[in-house]
Amino acid sequence: MGWMKRKPQVRSFLGKTLILLLVSFLIPLAIAAAAVVLEDDFEPDIDGSQWAQLQGVRASTVCNDQDPGAIPRDGNSLVFWGTAENPGERYAVTKPIDARGGGTITFELRYGDEQSAENGGDEQSAENGGDEWCDSTSDTPEERLKLQYWNGTEWITINSYPSGPSQGYRGDNYALVTEQIPDGAKLENVQFRWHQGPSAAQNVGRNTAAIDNVKIDVVPLEEPTEEPTEEPIEEPTEEPTGEPTEEPTLTPTPVPVVPKVIAKLNDGSLNAYHLGRPIAIYYSNGQYTIYGIDINTGWGSLALTFTDEDIEAASAEDGPVVIATGQNPYNFRPITVYLLPTGEIQVNTMYWDGKEYIVKWDPADKDLNAVAW
Repeated sequence: MGWMKRKPQVRSFLGKTLILLLVSFLIPLAIAAAAVVLEDDFEPDIDGSQWAQLQGVRASTVCNDQDPGAIPRDGNSLVFWGTAENPGERYAVTKPIDARGGGTITFELRYGDEQSAENGGDEQSAENGGDEWCDSTSDTPEERLKLQYWNGTEWITINSYPSGPSQGYRGDNYALVTEQIPDGAKLENVQFRWHQGPSAAQNVGRNTAAIDNVKIDVVPLEEPTEEPTEEPIEEPTEEPTGEPTEEPTLTPTPVPVVPKVIAKLNDGSLNAYHLGRPIAIYYSNGQYTIYGIDINTGWGSLALTFTDEDIEAASAEDGPVVIATGQNPYNFRPITVYLLPTGEIQVNTMYWDGKEYIVKWDPADKDLNAVAW
């Protein structure tokens, strides 16, 4: 959604020519400097192809209040609204992005204000499907909207935006926010998320935040080209001796039997040897993290996590027990983590075509074995 603006009129051929020349000069420079990897104005709805996970958000015009003094707006924004079925955290998570070259994140932000509630009706009508408004927020850490990135083990906050009455983001108009991608987020497959904590999401339609015109630009990373350092080797030429030369008999080199594991991805995962795998399993600081893998791009997206404490708290004396469940965000197949009576961990999931992928390992040495691959 954008601002409602009057289009400028160019009244002369000379003016049009100058503008065209300027645009044709600046556009290539912009393309060379940065590339847009995500852009969503939520029209006519959320562009699901650009987002990995969405919870408690919706495309809506509810925060387009036409209070006196407000700049008129039309169309949707992404409203952090909540649902009765899932009153937990509200968030929008991007798909993995190659941000190694850095870049910028821009979006427009607005919190609800008390004026909207006063003019929109009473609480009873909103809860029962009547009037809706962009509800006010208090300036508590949980109600603030945060911009974060995933570093592989946890969400790191880039900024937390104040939501108090006089903080600049609450009122009639949206405020433009621009953030530089920090060094810690300059990763090959980084994900960003806009997040509002559980206390803000206790009631549907309360403590409202809204964002619009989200855009992420990254600077393409130029791979260094290595110049050859070795001098070319000249093959020695032998003088003919006049004697007939016997062709050497070549002994064939035995061809080794190539096992199914034919390469290593060197990404630090427990199942780095499994090419074409539907998931990647990592372990760090007492926590296992499982990502679903997009078979077309090789990118990963968080599916589930579990910890050493979860394993220790479970008992599998009478048979395997489930300690964690999730879903591959790319092929939508379930992922189930079991503790076996042997003390091993087993993960069951499937490929796109329904074929099973099952692996297990001993938590003591993390030496992973394939059961079905």
